[in-house]
Amino acid sequence: MSVDDERSLVTILLNKPGDKYLVDVDPNWLQNTAYRQIFQAIMNVDNAGDADEFTKEVWNQANAESVYKVITLESLKKLRAIYITDAFINTFAMHIHRGYLQSMIKDCLQDSLRAPTPSNLKTVHDLIDELNDLDDFTDSGDITSTIDEIESEFDKVPQIDIQTFPKLDAVLGGGLYAGCLFTSGGTPGTGKT
Repeated sequence: MSVDDERSLVTILLNKPGDKYLVDVDPNWLQNTAYRQIFQAIMNVDNAGDADEFTKEVWNQANAESVYKVITLESLKKLRAIYITDAFINTFAMHIHRGYLQSMIKDCLQDSLRAPTPSNLKTVHDLIDELNDLDDFTDSGDITSTIDEIESEFDKVPQIDIQTFPKLDAVLGGGLYAGCLFTSGGTPGTGKT
């Protein structure tokens, strides 16, 4: 579904703003208004600074260009908290483009039924050709970049969000941090709670 792909694209770009230079996406392709505003803001904001500063700047930019203030800072932080690998960023962009073209074809077909002029029929034909060209995409099967990304994630030191008891922090590698689920196990009555 195109909206899921739009959310994935925006999530990737909130986490890795530099990836905006890797994708060729027209903001008009995004059908969800909020995701379109966020995407445009990401494309316009300089990605210097830390993640929180970048998110606030995206939020300011998205709301500055919007009549309706539907995008909250919390919603952007929740999107940023989701981790999606950027290995599929071009696939998400292609799916978004495909959804846009399908929507345009549907609209143009309805216009052609109301007024079957040669220009309407040519527009439909051109859009179908563009959609067919888009579907000719092939994957080389090279997974080197994905493996490199996974290896770089292992090398990152996680940001400790909550420190607990010193002995527990030592076991957890410094404390509790975002993006991980910690499960305590042990015999009953040993103080897990």
